[in-house]
Amino acid sequence: MLLAEARLDEATARLDAVLDVMFEGVVVQDSAGAIVESNRSAEAILGLTADQMRGLSSVDPRWKSIHADGSPFPGEEHPAMVALRTRVPQRQVLMGLEQGGPEPRWIEINAALLPAREGGDPVGVLSTFADVTATRRYATALAAERGFLETVLSNLPSTIVAVFDAEARIVRAFGDGREIGLPEPMSVLVGRPLAEVISATNASVVLAAVAGCLRGESNQFSAARRGRNFDVRLVPLEVPMADGARGLLVANDVTEREAMRDRMERQQRLVTTGTLAAGVGHEINNPLQYVIGGLDFAVEELREIAGASPAARMADVVRALVEAREGGDRIREIVRGLRAFAREEVASRSIDLAAAIRVAHNISKHELRHRARLELEIDPVAEVQGDEARVTQVLVNLLVNAAQAFETSDPERNCVRLRLRMVGDRVQVEVADNGPGMSPEVQARMFDPFFTTKPVGVGTGLGLSICHSIAASMGAELTYETEPGKGTTFRVTFAAATTAADPAPVSATPASGPRRGRIAVVDDDTGVVRSIERLLRAEHDVVSYSDPRQAMAALLDPDIDFDVIFCDLMMPHVTGAELYRAVIRALPARAERFVFMSGGTVHSDVEALLGDVPNERVEKPFNVQNLRGMARRYVASNR
Repeated sequence: MLLAEARLDEATARLDAVLDVMFEGVVVQDSAGAIVESNRSAEAILGLTADQMRGLSSVDPRWKSIHADGSPFPGEEHPAMVALRTRVPQRQVLMGLEQGGPEPRWIEINAALLPAREGGDPVGVLSTFADVTATRRYATALAAERGFLETVLSNLPSTIVAVFDAEARIVRAFGDGREIGLPEPMSVLVGRPLAEVISATNASVVLAAVAGCLRGESNQFSAARRGRNFDVRLVPLEVPMADGARGLLVANDVTEREAMRDRMERQQRLVTTGTLAAGVGHEINNPLQYVIGGLDFAVEELREIAGASPAARMADVVRALVEAREGGDRIREIVRGLRAFAREEVASRSIDLAAAIRVAHNISKHELRHRARLELEIDPVAEVQGDEARVTQVLVNLLVNAAQAFETSDPERNCVRLRLRMVGDRVQVEVADNGPGMSPEVQARMFDPFFTTKPVGVGTGLGLSICHSIAASMGAELTYETEPGKGTTFRVTFAAATTAADPAPVSATPASGPRRGRIAVVDDDTGVVRSIERLLRAEHDVVSYSDPRQAMAALLDPDIDFDVIFCDLMMPHVTGAELYRAVIRALPARAERFVFMSGGTVHSDVEALLGDVPNERVEKPFNVQNLRGMARRYVASNR
């Protein structure tokens, strides 16, 4: 008997030792629910000593227990009390204890019945519990982070995210399904093959990338779906997730970005081409001037030599020269188009668009009347800032393009509508046709220089490029709408003018009676100088200067007089603007006789001068009759 008691005491001591080193709390309650035993962890978790707990019941109001949702947790619901009442063990019940701190102590409880003696009722209940406050805090924070992350992923603009398993099936998905042609959110794709996220046509690419991702490789590729373009990245997950997730797919919709990049590249090409065009135009105009001038002079001389009845051979020579002269005119028009494309020489003033429309109508009506009828709708509008000649050029281009777009000449069916109206506080000119419209391929290149759908020899392919450049140089916006088979509409939208119109340039009034004048020609290109000498020397004395420094000395000499001074703008050593400024300081009256010649690109300071002074300006290559007429007018005015 004594031996049995000793062994029992030893076993009890060992059990007490085990209970005291356990991290879990242990409480023994009798059949009435009163606490009779507890270990040290129970004291730490519950915040009471063994003596304080002894005799307390789970229904004691001092426990201040709550459910996980914060509602009161009645003592009758304590697992120990439920186990005693139902004779059924209770497992993993979560309960919070409010102990005056910033947050409850959360514990998970298991309640097991103590066996009865000799088949009677259980003698009590054994409760084990663990403090899961830190774990719950971490889980709550993790759930909040996951919720935040899912909210972010679901609302990223133009981004689709899918998590996939080892079978390449989607286990989670985020984003707007409409981005890939679905009427619902991306979550509807859960359980479906990953390839369906992008496109069936890209399935092999996607699956090959997925296989690499599952081997631990990151992949990036381009894909498409429903007319949208995507940049796709596949990233392996280092640790497989509980739902079997092994990889992450992120697809960014880059359709608009690529379109913007294409527009920027096209604009850069336009800028580059415009710079090149300006330089080419300037370099061509000077030699073209003496080619055209030489041809004009040769034709005049040969006709005078041949008389009224030229020989057939002489007539053939004259005809060949005239045809060459017509070719020179054609080159001149191309160069003018290049210079307009380069946005040169756009003088800004307050203008009446209705007047520009009338001029454009008169110029283009010959092209229009046999192919389509023109409908005009002109509302009262504000004036705009711009250059009337350039606006007219834009409108003529748009009207002629509209006419030439029709595949047949049928004014009864074909219609071009030219409309002027106010749109809010802006002024808009609209040129619309009911022609065949433009294909996407044509639209992609329509503003490219030298691109044309017309037959060889019909147009230069610069029309729309020039329109785009002129509109931009005046602060206007050129836009279009088109649909194959239904026509095209171009709109030029201007800001309303806020300043008054510039004063008209001062022009000399010619006097009656011919007089031989004295003319100065200043140009560093000797070919241009000789050409002008030939064209004017029959009527006037021409003094030429190919070195602007020599011209400076002569023009500043008050004893040397000239009726008119034809002066190039861009010259080495001394520009035409610098020469003019020197003369106006010394001899203001003589400065009024300057006529500036330009072959193309000029510096910003020269443009500023031309905007401030009323002097006339002629563009190379100029028409011989215009040049002679201008010389006669200045000579007559100085009589």
